[in-house]
Amino acid sequence: MADPGVPAPPIPPALGVPAHPEVVPTTYRQFYDDDTNDAAGGDYGPIMATFIVPAAGAPTPQQVSDAVYASAVVDPQAFVLLVTDGNHPDGRVTIFHRLQRHEPRLGRPTPFDGTGYAFYGDVVHGQAPPSIEWPANAFHQVNAAVRVPQRQVIEDWLVNEPDAPLMEPPDAVGPGTELVRVRNCMLVPFRYVRLLLQRPLTPREAWEQLAGALYNDGNVPSCQPLIDWLRVALVRQADGQPSRLARIAPTVPLASPAFTERRLAILHRDLPNLGRGPGLTGGVAVAAHLGELVADLRQNRLDDEAGGRWRWRAHPNATTGP
Repeated sequence: MADPGVPAPPIPPALGVPAHPEVVPTTYRQFYDDDTNDAAGGDYGPIMATFIVPAAGAPTPQQVSDAVYASAVVDPQAFVLLVTDGNHPDGRVTIFHRLQRHEPRLGRPTPFDGTGYAFYGDVVHGQAPPSIEWPANAFHQVNAAVRVPQRQVIEDWLVNEPDAPLMEPPDAVGPGTELVRVRNCMLVPFRYVRLLLQRPLTPREAWEQLAGALYNDGNVPSCQPLIDWLRVALVRQADGQPSRLARIAPTVPLASPAFTERRLAILHRDLPNLGRGPGLTGGVAVAAHLGELVADLRQNRLDDEAGGRWRWRAHPNATTGP
């Protein structure tokens, strides 16, 4: 009989079962938490250099677009836009990830061909995140150089103006300011995607969390284009107006079976274990067919308004996609 005063030895793991089983990601938060998925290996200078906008000689928007889409076939990438609407007139720094161009298939053209699409948000209860249509001018430069405050001025403002959502435009020439040039969107290095994945951030929050992490990690020199973009997002272009980067939210396309399959292929390549657990398969399937069901309902309504009989088309799985 064991001595009750002596703790029992730990039970060893079963033969062939590791003591700390590896986490197989089923969400993008877990995917971006795993540094082994980072194609840049933490060295972000070369990929961020594509987005530098010097006074002259910058890559054209088409050159940047081509470089992004060529790399995105293999490498996971994420970008931020400053999205504004009636509820958030000052904009929210919103991340979109796994951007890829919808490439045509031989003999099977679709309305999606040649356009980029990206995921918004994470997998929730096994449901695939929605895909948005990437804006055609996302890689264009903002029209003019923008005067922005330097870091210390921003840090002082954060302390002295705790309730201000944005900074007022600085004087045309003033101490602690400089001119920068940026593009409408900006790449977010792999390691920092998780900071924005759960919800959009105010420009102030984005500076505190994302820029703060870049400074803490010593990655500001290699990620200067992102720091500049965050500074432009933080400054009003004029009194009472949002930043020059503010834009309406990208559109969510009506999906077809072929489009849904293409986007789900990306999802399952990143998260191969998604759908294997109980309750996951149904969630993914529901998200996959939402677009098709909406399209069916819309067509039925149009038929009804035209005086035709209400009819339900065959299930998308019973048809061939475009």
